[in-house]
Amino acid sequence: MNEGSSPAVAQPTSRYPLPYAFARTQQLLLENHNGELTLWLHGLDTGPQAGGVSEVLRKYAVQNFATEPLEQLRQRISAAYAQ
Repeated sequence: MNEGSSPAVAQPTSRYPLPYAFARTQQLLLENHNGELTLWLHGLDTGPQAGGVSEVLRKYAVQNFATEPLEQLRQRISAAYAQ
């Protein structure tokens, strides 16, 4: 890597590029819809989730953010990875 250049950002090919264990423990869902990435979360008020969001943003060029109540987000994550 050249000095001053930013690290490469991953270009996901799967619909849900985050590993299931990470998505479940961090309560985050990264959804790839035709190359547009949306990060689903329930809020940034918890320390562990904020760290997870930071990690996702470090690796992926997220274009959109969406929030959902925690229980609905858990169901969304389970349904996404059950496919």
